[in-house]
Amino acid sequence: MSDTTKAIFTGDHCLSCTSCMANCPVMAAIKDYRGPKLVGPAHGRMHFSQEDIEESLNYCSNCKSCDRACPSGVAVSTLNMLQRAEYYKKHEHLRSEDMLAHGERMANLIRKIPFGATFSNLGMSIGKALGVFSALGIAGERNMPAYASTPFKESFSSIKQPASTKKVVLFTGCFINDNEPQVGNAFVKVLNANGYEVLIDKQFKCCGSPLVVTGFLDEARQHADLNVARILDWKQKGIPVVTPCTSCSLMLKEE
Repeated sequence: MSDTTKAIFTGDHCLSCTSCMANCPVMAAIKDYRGPKLVGPAHGRMHFSQEDIEESLNYCSNCKSCDRACPSGVAVSTLNMLQRAEYYKKHEHLRSEDMLAHGERMANLIRKIPFGATFSNLGMSIGKALGVFSALGIAGERNMPAYASTPFKESFSSIKQPASTKKVVLFTGCFINDNEPQVGNAFVKVLNANGYEVLIDKQFKCCGSPLVVTGFLDEARQHADLNVARILDWKQKGIPVVTPCTSCSLMLKEE
């Protein structure tokens, strides 16, 4: 167990009441997953003297249902993510994990290619049909999110907004910016209708949630340092930062 994990370890507060296991959506769907209690606080206790990693830990999606269900306030999901990061200090990431963790980087690379979004979307459709996803370790029945032809941050300046003394900064996250810009457009309209003018900060990076879940904890910290600095800068100006993305919101508030 790393010094960071030891410093925040709350596993000894666990009462073994199994509330976390009763509320875990992954455990209900996958019989091989031993559950948050066993891979989190229980396995964490043994980590003080053992170097092995619980294999079923990779099933944890970091949804934090276990954290909310725990009457003792054990940070089960955090313990899981820290242990996963420790595992990848000694083991190489799968190609699929690297790809899914760096969606923002993938989108930036695709945009450098003429008609990159169109070709990428076509390639994903063909790849799914040919079983490429399954070969990479991604569920073959899943539909990968399509890339938008124009990212939200690039089209934002064309949105006409009424001037207002009430302003907010929109944290788009990588999914709204690269895949679902229409969500950002709709969010701006809602805020405008409520008397707010929307600003964006192009210095923001991905919230880091995909990086945490796949064990790229050092990169996630770099993103957090930059994003927190930008949020504090806007706070000093008296302008709040908001986001319609629940994953980004949870990451920024709790992680």
